[in-house]
Amino acid sequence: MKGTIRRYLTEKHYGFITSEGGPEVFFHLSVFSSDTDGPPPITGELVEYEVGEGTRAANVERLVVPSSHVGTVESYDPVKGYGFVNTSKGQFYLHKSEVIGGLIPTVGSRVDFFTTDNATPGKSPRACYVAVLQ
Repeated sequence: MKGTIRRYLTEKHYGFITSEGGPEVFFHLSVFSSDTDGPPPITGELVEYEVGEGTRAANVERLVVPSSHVGTVESYDPVKGYGFVNTSKGQFYLHKSEVIGGLIPTVGSRVDFFTTDNATPGKSPRACYVAVLQ
């Protein structure tokens, strides 16, 4: 089946997949197969999966390989917890929940992050696993 990762909890190593006409499916990182050096699963990522016991995924595979980018923070509101990153490939939405490593991004900061090509129509693609470069 094909579906979308609705939510992935990095610190707990599990998430949930939704698909049209099917139940929400739980998956653990251990069933997520990836032959790339990309990041863990990304919320909103398109995947193909097999349903195992009950509503648990037995195997999850990427349909789109996440790409790595380096960009500059154009705007970031620490109170609201979001902003935007500019790269040569365009603009990406940045949310505080995707920042790793403990550093808070500021306007002008260089950041390294991952994204997939499956963005919500009319919205900027979301930056994931964002690391502030020093």
